[in-house]
Amino acid sequence: MKLTDHISWRNTLPLRLVFYAFFALFILFNMLAGLSSVNAGKNTLNCVAEVSKNTGALEHAKEMAACIRQKNGFLENWRMRSTFQVIDTMPNAPKEFVGTWRSGQSNCIYRHELGEDGGFVSTPMKCNMSNSHYRGKWGVHKDKMIWLANEVKIWPPDINTVRWIDKDSFTLTEFNGTVTEFSRVYEKSSPVAPPPAR
Repeated sequence: MKLTDHISWRNTLPLRLVFYAFFALFILFNMLAGLSSVNAGKNTLNCVAEVSKNTGALEHAKEMAACIRQKNGFLENWRMRSTFQVIDTMPNAPKEFVGTWRSGQSNCIYRHELGEDGGFVSTPMKCNMSNSHYRGKWGVHKDKMIWLANEVKIWPPDINTVRWIDKDSFTLTEFNGTVTEFSRVYEKSSPVAPPPAR
């Protein structure tokens, strides 16, 4: 058989059917994905209006997740499952992250105290972008790190991909692709006073 030989319509029918079925499923999937995205957006806006902001950051995030889950359908919840999983695991403060850290980007350096109880305090050391102090809850689930600030309650919450470099440094990759480097801060211990002379 040569490439130039005529192939009968009957021989190509199964291949055509598979192609058309795949094409139809592709269109259907994109239509459903678009519809679920719109629905999830509406449900989120409704929950923003319903859920009180007079609670702590973690309580607010858990209430938002519960509200959105209840209003969403299966497809919407499936699309948002990674966000829900991170929130569900909190409070979750792995010991290797506990301590004092310095984060740096161009024009902005922050100091972060990450507590064993999942609380954090972030203080600007040198920052041209912001002089805001933040307190709230932090946590890590698999390769994701979440920050829930009491001062700014947002949805979706600030969830970043975390990557360890060594025991004293890691990076966070923001949603927009920006990478923030964290390095551990070792406090200088105060000198021990000599015993009184006798």
